[in-house]
Amino acid sequence: MLYNKTNYLYVTDFTHTIFFVREKLKQLMSEHLIRKGQLKITLYNLEAIGALTSDLQDRILDELAELDRSVEKLSEILKVMGD
Repeated sequence: MLYNKTNYLYVTDFTHTIFFVREKLKQLMSEHLIRKGQLKITLYNLEAIGALTSDLQDRILDELAELDRSVEKLSEILKVMGD
């Protein structure tokens, strides 16, 4: 088979694209995990000073649950992509 420069460039570009997508997914997961930590600290601090209402607690817990689902989905996608 002859060396085909066009196909080689296409494969190389595709490989780089997959790499950058994986890195972006990892970055997004990291951001979600950082946000989860911030919310947990906020929850703890509000409870410590007695300013935590049930409505506020519910909103924070809902956001934590949403972040958990998002991290789980991102993790599954990374597994499928082979990382």
